[in-house]
Parts: sequence; C-alpha cells; structure tokens
Amino acid sequence: MTWQAGAIFGLAQARCWCRSASRLAPCLSFLLAAQLLRDLVAAHFSAQLAPIEAGVRRDGVLLPLSLRLGAGVSFFLINLVIRV
Repeated sequence: MTWQAGAIFGLAQARCWCRSASRLAPCLSFLLAAQLLRDLVAAHFSAQLAPIEAGVRRDGVLLPLSLRLGAGVSFFLINLVIRV
C-alpha cells in the first residue's frame, strides 16, 4: 500500500500518510480493545484469562513487553487481554 500511496500522492506526501497511519492504527486498536471490548471478552473468557491476568500481576510489564516483541501474537489480542 505504501507503493500505491507513493504513486497516487507522490513520495513526500505518501511518506507522511503512511507514517501517520502506521502510528494511528495501533493506538485506535488499543482504544477499541481496552474501552469497548474488554468487558465483553472478560465475560465470555474469564476462565481462560485468569492465568494471563495472574501473570501480569506477578511479572508486571515484562509479560506484555515479551508478547509484543514476539511475532506470533496479534497486538489486538494482547490489547484485549492485558490492561497494565
């Protein structure tokens, strides 16, 4: 999509749009997950979330940091599960 934006808007403007979008998308994902979907997910999956929440209480910021640095877990899922 970056190449397409470059073809449509030109190099400088495409770079600005792509960088802005790449920073805005995770922020919106976090806000959506943390504010709107947290209670819904907690109500349906409370038994599965209990060990993860215990790990967050025990390890603090290390658990979310290690999950975010790993490539196998979606940021959206991490945002749903972990509230530090």
